[in-house]
Amino acid sequence: MLVVRSKGLGWKIDWMCTALGLDSGFEGLMDGMLRLRADIGAPHTRAELGVDIAQAELIAGRGVADPSTATNPVPLTAEAARRIFDAAMRGETEW
Repeated sequence: MLVVRSKGLGWKIDWMCTALGLDSGFEGLMDGMLRLRADIGAPHTRAELGVDIAQAELIAGRGVADPSTATNPVPLTAEAARRIFDAAMRGETEW
């Protein structure tokens, strides 16, 4: 989600980097988040968390229906939610 939302976050990315003591810019934020995930031993893919690929449409649909979606800096469509789900299952960080 961070990759998808990054285009709509603007100045907030640098603000988050400063608050977290990371290098500025999206790359600094992303590197910091990936480093944190590795440091705490969090799985890199949703598949490693045991998420079932058969639930893809259900999970993506619930993501779109979530009330907090309205406050996203980038609109979330059903197609985008499914792409995010698929990327998370494979551990991809490019969008």
